Amino acid sequence: MVLGQYYMLNDLETYNKNYEKLKMTKLDWDVVTVPQFVNEAPGIGTNITLSALTSINAKAANPDDAWEFVKFMNGEDWAKLKSRSSYEMTARKSFIKPRDGMSYNINAFTQLKPAPQQSLADAKLMQERPNLNFINQLGSSEFQQVMSGKLSVKEALKEYEEKGNDMLQKIKLNPKGQFDPGIGGDVYGGGGVVRPLD
Repeated sequence: MVLGQYYMLNDLETYNKNYEKLKMTKLDWDVVTVPQFVNEAPGIGTNITLSALTSINAKAANPDDAWEFVKFMNGEDWAKLKSRSSYEMTARKSFIKPRDGMSYNINAFTQLKPAPQQSLADAKLMQERPNLNFINQLGSSEFQQVMSGKLSVKEALKEYEEKGNDMLQKIKLNPKGQFDPGIGGDVYGGGGVVRPLD
């Protein structure tokens, strides 16, 4: 199983068109929803990313023309054109269909509700203590070690707890100061001292 983005379909399609040239085996694949916390948050998937959002500056020289552009960008003609994109999915469900010649479970992308965005309190906390981002990186590093067989799940969780608690104490004592997260190794290219941008 791989967790990926919509644009991974390009890679899968390209690979399956060229697997013989690569002397590899054709992939038999499909799309499913991301795993969910059935008891805690049923029907909730992962986050989504929006792109190409449009707005009108309050001091726009031509607000009527700008409004026509916004209407076009949110209309059916643009959605139809964007539905052919190989990297992004349109927001209009009626135009979300498997790409030409491909067959996969397209509904998996829209079946679950998106996870709630970061709360204002969390965003403020991350701004006040930017080194908290290293906690996520530590988790990713531990996960990669499990995936590569270097650690068991139990070992990785124990390391994550110990190193994470140590990092939290350092961040608590010095929220924006220099910080050597001590993570990286072969996953992120090594650790190093991080100096926040002030």
